[in-house]
Formats: sequence, structure tokens, C-alpha cells
Amino acid sequence: MSETEKQFESDIEAFLISPDGGWTKASDAGYRSTASTGKALDLEPLVGFVKETQPLVWQRFEKQCGGDVVQKFYRCFDDAVQKSGLLHVELMNSPAGDLPA
Repeated sequence: MSETEKQFESDIEAFLISPDGGWTKASDAGYRSTASTGKALDLEPLVGFVKETQPLVWQRFEKQCGGDVVQKFYRCFDDAVQKSGLLHVELMNSPAGDLPA
């Protein structure tokens, strides 16, 4: 990879993780956490996103589940992805709330 290409990649990453870009830089720590072991998914940001964007739904889910809410959420999420596919699950839960026709 040329130096200019490396710099271009660094510039893109710097923008994406800036306040204007809105992303956070990930590390492998989440994938290695106890909650995420064997799932190829960092559950902490996923659960944090759901809690932040859908607090009433999350509270209701917590009441229904009782203990081990994160693992039960993962099972529901994984079942939905296995049944309908990741893109479908993401689009159905997007701010638009439905799939394009």
C-alpha cells in the first residue's frame, strides 16, 4: 500500500471517529468479553444502542426476561437474523421502521 493510500485511509478513519462522523473506534476487547464469547459480535455496543434508542421497549424487555437480559436479547437477535437475515433485521429496526417496497 502506498504512503498516499495509507494517509487516505487514516484520513477517512479520523473523520468517521470524529464528532462529525459519529462513529467510535472499536477494539477487540468487546469480542473477547465474557458476554460476547463465541458470538462473533460485540454485544455491549448493540445493547447500548437499543437501550439508548428504544428505552421503553428495553425496559419492557427487561421486565419480561428477569435475569440474564443481555443473553436473552442476543438469542432473540440471533433468531431474527437466522430467520430473516441481518439486513432485514436492521432495516425493520431502522428509524424509518419498515422495509422499502
